[in-house]
Amino acid sequence: MYKYFSSVAAAAPSAAMEAVNHSKNSAMEAENHVKHGGSSKSLKSRGNFIKNVCFAILLTASIVFSSCSSPEKDGIKAAKKWCKCLTAYDKSLNDAYESYIKNYASHSFTSSDDAWRKVDEYVNRVRDNLSICYQNTEKMSEKYRTNEESLQKFGYAFRVYFEDFKRNNKMTANDSRARVGSMINQSFPPDPNVFLMPALAGDEYHNWP
Repeated sequence: MYKYFSSVAAAAPSAAMEAVNHSKNSAMEAENHVKHGGSSKSLKSRGNFIKNVCFAILLTASIVFSSCSSPEKDGIKAAKKWCKCLTAYDKSLNDAYESYIKNYASHSFTSSDDAWRKVDEYVNRVRDNLSICYQNTEKMSEKYRTNEESLQKFGYAFRVYFEDFKRNNKMTANDSRARVGSMINQSFPPDPNVFLMPALAGDEYHNWP
């Protein structure tokens, strides 16, 4: 798409030159037309036509150049895409936890390990979808990876937008995740004499990735 806009932008000067030449020729024709008794109405019509052609060229050129991508624009675009992914992820993750809570009693768990493994089964698909979305978002930076300065501009624009998103949005799945943990701990109280690894299922998702 960028190459397309570049080729169109490159063609704009030649198109403008053609319009100028066309205008000169039209003006000469109009002058001769008047000298040989042509009407002013015809001359006015030709003048309006030239104005319309020039306006169309200027409008096309402005659209082309304003649509050109930049590291900053693409960084913000990628951040918006990623934030959209996270919003969908948060909702799906919350739905997964709520479904687990709803069906908790029917699983008849015999240990906390079994209960947490089942949590993983509920949320793994959600995590897989987020991983795919991340990969698609990351591809948006590929064209800047050979230019360190452009890549830094892309990354800075991305981070600024994303940090603002995190400040103004809270993961709703956190509350459901806390209820899951409380439910499992009530069913299987942890042994105070046994050291528990902190990275239980889902713990790494307490905050935005």
